[in-house]
Amino acid sequence: MITIPLIYFALFVAVVLEGEVALIAGSVAAHSGHPDILYVAMVACLATLIVDWSFFFVGRFAGAKILKRFKKAEKQTVKVKKLLNKYPYLIMFFYRYLYGLRIITLLMMGISRFQVQKFLLLSFASIVTWTLVFSLLGFYLGELVKSWMAQFSYPGLILSVPVMVIFAFMILLLTGKRMLVKVSGKS
Repeated sequence: MITIPLIYFALFVAVVLEGEVALIAGSVAAHSGHPDILYVAMVACLATLIVDWSFFFVGRFAGAKILKRFKKAEKQTVKVKKLLNKYPYLIMFFYRYLYGLRIITLLMMGISRFQVQKFLLLSFASIVTWTLVFSLLGFYLGELVKSWMAQFSYPGLILSVPVMVIFAFMILLLTGKRMLVKVSGKS
């Protein structure tokens, strides 16, 4: 049997590795009452604080060296630099929603010598807001999943899984094809 502290530890690790998805999954599970939604949000908030603040301070002390090693991140670095120059406080608050640019944004904030106190304050507010948004989204999504699952009999549920897999595969094919066209420059 899985113990409750182990669930929270697993959630902590999952949020560190894959933020939103792990938080939503934990919140959907919390809809049943185990784990508790308040603890899910607190664990996710703590994990996110540790990760984000670590990237900021890595950026502060070694960010330039790190970014030089990753030539593929050069376009993203330029984009983030422009955004930080134009909207510094907005980006400091909304960086959690910049999927795909989050780590580079944190490193660049550290490199650019933002005041630590301002960063910690805005980052804390951002992380708490982000945690509330995604934990509540997952919690209420849990109600939707519960009502959806109640409509299926066991055989119907088994048959719906391959349909969902095929649907997801088709979406991946379509979006992957669009991304390849975009990267290759063809219209």
